[in-house]
Amino acid sequence: QGAVFIRDSLFLGNSVNPGNPGDVLRRTTTGRAVWSSGANPINFSASFTGSLTVPNGSLTPITFNNMDYNNTGGSFNGNSFTAPVEGIYHVDGSISINNTSVIGYNFQLQIIKSGSTYRMFSQYVSPSISQPQNSISADVHLFLGQTIQLGVWHDNTAGIGLLSSVPSRNYFNCHKVN
Repeated sequence: QGAVFIRDSLFLGNSVNPGNPGDVLRRTTTGRAVWSSGANPINFSASFTGSLTVPNGSLTPITFNNMDYNNTGGSFNGNSFTAPVEGIYHVDGSISINNTSVIGYNFQLQIIKSGSTYRMFSQYVSPSISQPQNSISADVHLFLGQTIQLGVWHDNTAGIGLLSSVPSRNYFNCHKVN
């Protein structure tokens, strides 16, 4: 079994190079070398408008119905992002709700990685706060095919509704860091 060691630089001519100019040679988790585009970053930004009631005690993934941009090659469908390549992805999200409750309750925004809570931000919402907002940000290591979503959970017995009139307060952004 051979190996390639590079001290200064490596030149690959077009006749033996299956990549395109500007592509980057990356190592997969199995140690294989693969070409990926260095010119087309993986990123998206989406927001939510409309109506959604989130049931009590249930983690509810949010479907973001407005795309600001979607440079993922179809990997983001409005509800979940599927990593097209392994890497570190930076995720930002924010959700604002209409609070009409007369009792206080807990309101959480979660990053869901392949079906399980990865990161969570929780706040107590008192009846005096009419439009509470939760925001979350994290770097997430994803393998090829793993997914991320944003979800909302609360323990208000009356249920809560997302604040639909302000899409700038309901968003999901992601970009590949490396």
